[in-house]
Amino acid sequence: MIAQGHARSLGATWAGGSEETPPNQLDSAIIFAPLGELVPIALRNVKKGGRVVCGCIHMTDIPSFPYRWLWEERQVVSVANLTRKDGVDFLSIA
Repeated sequence: MIAQGHARSLGATWAGGSEETPPNQLDSAIIFAPLGELVPIALRNVKKGGRVVCGCIHMTDIPSFPYRWLWEERQVVSVANLTRKDGVDFLSIA
């Protein structure tokens, strides 16, 4: 909850928990938790052309999911060597 409040204070229009469905489809989603099972959930919630960023150095395996969640040019990408400071710096720019 503290991180979500911080994201909102930096201008995020929505910052919710993994169990929450956003009010609208998202342009992108950033996953900071090292849980591969969050990737399909995030993909379901990004719109056509959206991007899911895995912001962890280590992550559990991503479970199988229907191809239609990746369809329409959605992307799953990872970042190399992301630190907490990198995330804070990025959010202050975004």
